[in-house]
Amino acid sequence: MIDKATKILGDNKIIWYQQLLIFFGVISVLIFSIATITTRNVNYLFLTIILIIFFLLLLVLYSKLYNIDYDKDRFYLRNLFNKNEQRSSEFIEIKSSLIIPFIYAIHFRDKKYYFMKSSKEYYKNLFKSNCQYVKELNEKIKNEINSENK
Repeated sequence: MIDKATKILGDNKIIWYQQLLIFFGVISVLIFSIATITTRNVNYLFLTIILIIFFLLLLVLYSKLYNIDYDKDRFYLRNLFNKNEQRSSEFIEIKSSLIIPFIYAIHFRDKKYYFMKSSKEYYKNLFKSNCQYVKELNEKIKNEINSENK
């Protein structure tokens, strides 16, 4: 169970984003399906198929993102589809994505999870280099884990 004393790492609205993506995907597919059936226009059918593929790809990408909370001895990783826990002792480091600047990977001994930087942090550190931000974040988390484990 997640305590109230946990700290949030990254954006805490990932589950909401995933629900919103599913909602808009279902609504848009329904609209284009109804348009295809009523007008019998083949262009709407191709557009519906492309839209389904697009939303499935987005959903696959967003299903890899986690909402991460941590406290003195555990990391709590949640999204719409999964809930996991990792011990703080298994934490290795955080690395940034080279392709998307606001996606980060948190590495543990046996697994890697992705999270998204919150918009507040993104704008606060807009002119700071991504490598410097990741280095400061790694130091902050390791210091908090080490000081709380003593």
